Amino acid sequence: MSGIKHSLIVGFKSDNDSEVYRGKSYIQKKACDDEVVICRNKIEINYERINAMPIEKVLDSPKSYIRMHLQRALGFYIGVFGEIPECKSVTYCVSGEKYELDKIVELAKKWSNYSIENVLKREACEKIFNGKRDENIPLYNAVSFYVKAQLTDYYHDSFRCAWSGLNALYTNMVGNA
Repeated sequence: MSGIKHSLIVGFKSDNDSEVYRGKSYIQKKACDDEVVICRNKIEINYERINAMPIEKVLDSPKSYIRMHLQRALGFYIGVFGEIPECKSVTYCVSGEKYELDKIVELAKKWSNYSIENVLKREACEKIFNGKRDENIPLYNAVSFYVKAQLTDYYHDSFRCAWSGLNALYTNMVGNA
């Protein structure tokens, strides 16, 4: 597909710029060339589309594939590292122009309060980006429930999330049997 190059870059307050994941992130058949780069100090989503998207709709549109990539990348980040550093910037680049998304930085400030003790191996979490949508969505759901079970302060919510995570894994394994 030949189109307009876009990037969404979420910068964290961290001096460590080591890269932990670079690869394709599959959402649907038509958008299979999207790239996600996860470093200790940033998450970068690179993609091409035929049209430029209005800045206010980058993450807010009903079917924002970029929001789905970002949610998955954040799930990967906290699942592997156990916490998300404070967000210092969110930049949207399109056609060589850069736009700071300060509204999203304000929203992202609560991310730095998220912390879990039981982390996952990077190689296991990478699977949420790979393969067909039917394969990676259940894995992403399982990771999300795993993280959420640790983030909640309520025992019943924690148990429900852990159970839902196991259910997502089981459903995926049975479907692949």
